[in-house]
Amino acid sequence: MEDSPRRVPNNQQLEVESITNPAAIRPVLSPSAATDLGPFEGELRSTFGAPHAELPARALQFARGASKAAGRDEAFERALAVARLLLLQGADPETIAAALISQSIPEKELDLEAVQAAFGPELAVLLRGLERAGRIEALNAAGVDLEQLRKMLLAIAEDVRVVLIKLAERVVYLRSLTRADEAVRRAAGRATLELFAPLANRLGVSEVKWELEDFSFRFTEPELYKQENRPEWRGPQIPDDPTAAAVGQRSGAEGTLSGS
Repeated sequence: MEDSPRRVPNNQQLEVESITNPAAIRPVLSPSAATDLGPFEGELRSTFGAPHAELPARALQFARGASKAAGRDEAFERALAVARLLLLQGADPETIAAALISQSIPEKELDLEAVQAAFGPELAVLLRGLERAGRIEALNAAGVDLEQLRKMLLAIAEDVRVVLIKLAERVVYLRSLTRADEAVRRAAGRATLELFAPLANRLGVSEVKWELEDFSFRFTEPELYKQENRPEWRGPQIPDDPTAAAVGQRSGAEGTLSGS
């Protein structure tokens, strides 16, 4: 992996400041996975090689520091779950770094100029794209035409990796709802089926599409789901955290979360 053509980030440092407003989405990883980051950093190095693992590793430490300073442990656990899913699916270092930061720090608290100075322009572009994608995603509740929304998401995200991060984020969110109120699960299932699953299909991310559709079916038609006895998703366990389910093993080159 050492001869990878991916860009090696610089070594500038970003000072962590206090962040407020705790996240509302429940974590899906055990607390130990979010406190012992060594295994995940090891996965980054073994996947990308030490030089190219530097960027997501620094983003990991930054995200944990910012979350810890603000008492946002659940936000960091969610960020780590999204990042691990992206890593398993073949995402590049920049995608993983962007996911870690965007999931840990609220948009209004994120200084993109400081991020660019510390992590480089490519990461800042991804984070700006995630901000825009989040605004478009919010229009789903306002009754905007779904196909128009899908096209807007794909068009406004200058980099397809932005959409891939949003899909991974959605998977992690759905996993956190298995014990939520039925009304919450149904609403999430409908939105997923209408907006996110078609996007995953359009981008050819087959394993993510399968899990999105499975959760949608499970949440919107729970009785039918049980009658058909469709097996619940229990993808391969991530080695250092037995509580975190993975989306699935890669099947060749198809369906990976790569920006290339």
